[in-house]
Amino acid sequence: MSELKTKIIYSTSINTWYNQALEEYLFRNLDNNEIIIYLWQNGNSIIIGRNQNPWKESKCNKLEKDRGKLARRFSGGGAVYHDLGNLNYTFIMPRKIYNINKQLSVILKAVKQAGINARISEKKDLIVNGKKFSGNAFYLSPEKVYHHGTILINSDLEKLDNYLQRESIKIKSKGIASIKSKVINLSDLNINLDITKMQSFIKSSFIEEYGAPEFCDKLDPEGMNELVDHYNHFSSWYWRYGVSPKFSITYNNIFDWGGVKLDITFKNSKIIEAEVFSASIDDKIKTRFVNNIVGLSFKKEELMKTLNITNKKTRETRIIGDIKNWIIEQIPFSY
Repeated sequence: MSELKTKIIYSTSINTWYNQALEEYLFRNLDNNEIIIYLWQNGNSIIIGRNQNPWKESKCNKLEKDRGKLARRFSGGGAVYHDLGNLNYTFIMPRKIYNINKQLSVILKAVKQAGINARISEKKDLIVNGKKFSGNAFYLSPEKVYHHGTILINSDLEKLDNYLQRESIKIKSKGIASIKSKVINLSDLNINLDITKMQSFIKSSFIEEYGAPEFCDKLDPEGMNELVDHYNHFSSWYWRYGVSPKFSITYNNIFDWGGVKLDITFKNSKIIEAEVFSASIDDKIKTRFVNNIVGLSFKKEELMKTLNITNKKTRETRIIGDIKNWIIEQIPFSY
C-alpha cells in the first residue's frame, strides 16, 4: 500500500439522517490508501441496528411526538440514544488496515487526556468504573469498513431510559434485541469536559496514531447536493420502519364499554394478520375492524384515513372510533 492519507471531518449538522448520509458518502468515496475519522452529533434521536425492530427497541411514537428522529443504520448492534451531550465518531478505512484495537486506542487515549482512566471491555465497549460510556458497531464490505461509536459526555440519561423502554405493550419479534448496560457520562468524572474538548483530544490522538491529516475541515451535509439520494434513503419510512423483521404486537385496554385485546402481526411493518378479542364486541364489529386494517402499513396517516368513520352515532362507530384513536396513539407520524 502507498503512504496512508488521513482526513479529519466534522459535521456541522445535528440531523441524524444528514449525518448518516455524509457517513455513507465518505464510505462510498474512500480512496484505497485513505483513513478518515468523522466526528458528528445528533439531536434527540434513537438509532437502531440494521436488523432491529424499532417498535420493540424504542418508544418511537413518544420520540417523534417530542420531535426526535428514529434512524436505522447499516451496521449491526443495538439501539442507542443520541443527543447533544453525546459525541459520535466513525473510522472509515480500507479493510486491509482495519484493526479494532488500534482504532479504540485512539478514543481511549483521548479519554485519558481528559484525566479519566478508562479501559476496553471484553465486548470492545469503553468502560470506566464498570460502566459503559462508549459502544461500537461495524459495517464491512469486501474492500472497506467503517467502525462507529458513541461517547457519552453529558447526555440526558433520563431520556435515554425513557425512549428506549417498552412497557405498555408486548412484542414478539425475530429482530435482534438490544442488551441493556449500565452507562455513565464522562462529565460526571471530569466536570470541565465538554464536546469541544473531547473533539480536540480525539484529533490529537488520531494524529499521534495515524499521522497528520492532509484534510481537516467542517462540512455541512445539509448543503451538499451529492448527499440527496443518501438522505432520502435514511430518512424514508421504508428504511426506518418498513424493513423490520416479522413481528407481532399485543395491545390490551379497557374502555367504558368493555375490555379489548388486539393481536396484530406485521411483515415489513405492514399488517398481515389481526385478531380482536372482546366479550363486549360482536363478531360483525370485529370483522369490520380487521378487514379495514389488514394490508395497511403501520402508519398513523393510513390508519386515520382508513378507519375514518361516519358522523352517525351508533355503538359500532363509537367502538371502532375508540379503538382507532387508541391504536393511533401508539404509532408515530412518518414525517
